[in-house]
Amino acid sequence: MATAATPKGSVKRRLAGTVEGRSPRFLLVSLALAMVISLVAGLGIGIKVGEHNKTKTKPVAIVKPKRVKKPPVRTVSAFARPPLSGTVVRALPRVLVMARLKRRLVIAITPRSRIEVVRPAARSDVKARSRVLFVLGKSATPAPATTTAGAGAATYTAKEVLVVTGGIGSVVSSVTASSMSFKARNGKVVTISTAGATFSKTAPATRVKLLPGRHILVKSVRAAAPKKKPKRRARTRRPVAVEIIALPDGSAFG
Repeated sequence: MATAATPKGSVKRRLAGTVEGRSPRFLLVSLALAMVISLVAGLGIGIKVGEHNKTKTKPVAIVKPKRVKKPPVRTVSAFARPPLSGTVVRALPRVLVMARLKRRLVIAITPRSRIEVVRPAARSDVKARSRVLFVLGKSATPAPATTTAGAGAATYTAKEVLVVTGGIGSVVSSVTASSMSFKARNGKVVTISTAGATFSKTAPATRVKLLPGRHILVKSVRAAAPKKKPKRRARTRRPVAVEIIALPDGSAFG
């Protein structure tokens, strides 16, 4: 059965003639060179793709929210800070030991420390710009901390009022026949009813009145730090008594 003859100028014949005319060594070298070129081209394409991805994908930074510090709330009060209350344990020439809240406090006494006792007084002893301490009675009803001036009605009722000649107590802004008012720095006024209250006042005394077991009121300040650094380790500075009030038996302040 006859087959069709292959044309002389076909691609297949040319390729066969080229391969037959070359040596096996030349063919191996050409094949290796082609493989190297393909590897280099593939590597270059991979590097370009990687650089392209780096330029377009940016890392997202995680930003933590900052904590906003709230300013401290400052309360404006019409009353002074209350003094310390306790009982005398021991009164030495320069040191006072007092029991307070199931623990003992050691307070220094100096020649400038003011010691006072309590004497009976009248309602008229409470005047404007006087310093007083007071104890609220059971009839006091809860109300806002401050009321506007001239509101007309008293906010609290005092059971006992002590007029202090020293630096303890709150300053009275105005008085009436049955009340006393205190004014804060922000202009708010607090009114205390004195109807039915017991009045007393302080008088100068000596350390002899500070008997063991006696109830006292103490205003103290922290001792000033020494100007020169001590060679040894300094102990905790003791508070210094500014004013000490010896209370009578049965006082509402004790």
